[in-house]
Order: sequence, then C-alpha cells, then structure tokens
Amino acid sequence: MAATHARHLSWHPFARVHLLDRWVWSGYPASHQIALVRPGTYNVRLTVSNAAGEDSLRRTVRVREDVCRALTALASVYFRYQSPELALEMREILRENFAAASRCPDRILVISGHAFDNERNSEELAMERASAVMQYYLNLGLASKKVRVGGAIVHQRESWDNEVWRGRRVSTELERPGN
Repeated sequence: MAATHARHLSWHPFARVHLLDRWVWSGYPASHQIALVRPGTYNVRLTVSNAAGEDSLRRTVRVREDVCRALTALASVYFRYQSPELALEMREILRENFAAASRCPDRILVISGHAFDNERNSEELAMERASAVMQYYLNLGLASKKVRVGGAIVHQRESWDNEVWRGRRVSTELERPGN
C-alpha cells in the first residue's frame, strides 16, 4: 500500500481511494495501479477495510511534468569556418544540453555534424565536429551507450547565404533507444 513510482499508487483489493474529491471503488488485484498523468500535487487517502476493521493512509503525491516527451532536440553548437575545434563559449551550451539530457534517462543523444560543401573535406569535417561534441559529452560523464553519431550532413553553400552559421554546426537530438 505504498507508492510504487512517482506516477502510480498501488492499492489493496477492495480498497477505496479518495483522489481529488472523487471516490474510486476497486475490486482489482493488488497489482492494479492508478495512473496520475497530469502534472501537479495530489492529496491521496487510501482506506482499507475488512472484517477485522479499517485503516487509512494519507500521502501527498507530486507528479512532475514529463519534460522528455516534448524535448526532442537540444541546442546546436556552432563552429568556425573550416574548423572542428569546439570554442569555449559552445562548451557552456553543451553543459546545459548535458543537464537537460540527464533528466531523460530513457533517451540517447544522437549527434549530427554539419559542414558546407566548400569547406575542406566537408564530410570528414562534419564527422570531426560531431566527434568533438561526442567526446565533450563523454568527458562530462555521459555513458558511451547513451550517445551515438547520427552522421555527417553536407550543405550546399549557396542555399544558406543568409544563415551561413547554421551550416557549420553540430545538432543533438534526443531519441528513445531502438528508434
């Protein structure tokens, strides 16, 4: 008769649960759970009775918002022309990404390197950029099984005249394993 997870409350057969001013009668097996899916604070009272008597338990259950559901892409980091070197100011962005990803333990980071076709060995450069970001995440403590390189993306320089910085970046996506 204890909370089994922040999102679920198990109860005993034939218990009555007072949840948000609504009575729920149950005759379910002991493993049945109530799913509290909306973020917020719930006051829960569990009352169990049988022929021997009755007992109650009160708890406050806090359900946090599932930040991982809406979080699919993390902030990109940008590189100088022809460079795979991670600038100091971009490292702060990666630390923030790492903190956000840490709140989503069921996700992996997929890193994609970008370069322009007029940069030296553009595909190799894009992979070097992705590798630099991956190594930084690993140095921060991310487990190697939680990160993978998604590939190298080479852009045509002419199509990005107004946003040249976007073609010299590494993007990071959050994915569920197996996707």
